[in-house]
Amino acid sequence: GGGGGGGGRGGARAPPPPVTDFEEEVRAPIAQFDDRLMDANQQALWDRQREKARESSKPKVKALADFSKKEEDRDAFAKLFDGSGPGGCENCPLPLQQCSERAEKEGKWVLVHIHVEKEFVSHELRRDTWKDDTVADLVKGSFVFWTRDDDSDEGTSFQNLYRAQHTPFVGVLDPRTGRKVKEWDPKVFKEPLSAADILTTFLEKHTLEGNMNPLKKKAQEAAAAATASASSSSSSSSAVPPLSTGAAPAAGVNGTAPPAPVPPPQLAAQVPDEPDASEKDVVKIRIVNLDGSKRVRRVRGSDTLAALFALCGALNGLGAGEVELLVPPQKKLRDTFSMETTLADAGLDSSQVTIHRKLG
Repeated sequence: GGGGGGGGRGGARAPPPPVTDFEEEVRAPIAQFDDRLMDANQQALWDRQREKARESSKPKVKALADFSKKEEDRDAFAKLFDGSGPGGCENCPLPLQQCSERAEKEGKWVLVHIHVEKEFVSHELRRDTWKDDTVADLVKGSFVFWTRDDDSDEGTSFQNLYRAQHTPFVGVLDPRTGRKVKEWDPKVFKEPLSAADILTTFLEKHTLEGNMNPLKKKAQEAAAAATASASSSSSSSSAVPPLSTGAAPAAGVNGTAPPAPVPPPQLAAQVPDEPDASEKDVVKIRIVNLDGSKRVRRVRGSDTLAALFALCGALNGLGAGEVELLVPPQKKLRDTFSMETTLADAGLDSSQVTIHRKLG
């Protein structure tokens, strides 16, 4: 009995009862059917929207037009900035050496612009600065203008000969020696008024020995002729007694004061005197003379345009009717206002007035 009990204890144990899994009831399959979520028009619209979204997600990289390879695009672009058309600075067609010889004979400087296609400022110079009437008049009177493309034979030769500090090149050459006298940053020439001011300042500081600026020579000849005319007119007039230096002036009829001397014709009464800077009604005007020289003149705001014309004419040895006054942007005062308009009403305070000889 004992052995049997021991043998029972040492034998294998019975397996545990199985765990019963409760599975869900299997559902019947969904019946097959055919259906369309959108019609053909809606599908096409969806396809277009999806394609548009795919295109918009791509990187937006647009290559610049290559004007060196696309001649038709290059020509169309160049027409906007080539400076072609009437007016503007006249480009000398001669080679640089012959251009310098011509400038030396005419007593003028050589103004050079080397055009660079890839620099936009160079296109602006062609379109705006060299086409401006004021700049063109100044260049015509004192310079021979010579411009070439940088990739042309003459342009390349110039760049090899002269080491430019800026691109594009804008500068002045001495026609006698070919020496580079001045070079400017082309950006300061973008505004025509600034370019005219810079060129005028250059002419004030530089002169060609033995060769006078044609505009200056013409102005001096006119001033000399006016002075000679005034002297002959004053000497032939018997109504104006000579001024004495020490004795008291002779008494007039019945003890009245003697008649005042008659001023010379070119210095008539309408030429305004220069007021003191402390006066309230003072207007400052920058005057550009025929020879390119500049001066700032004080006048009164109550002075008329007729007085301004007389003043500008007298400064250049001319009469009031022989000059034309221009203010930016190339506006003629004679055509814009009445001669009785005051300088204050014309808005000329701190303005620049450029003098031209009136034609006709």
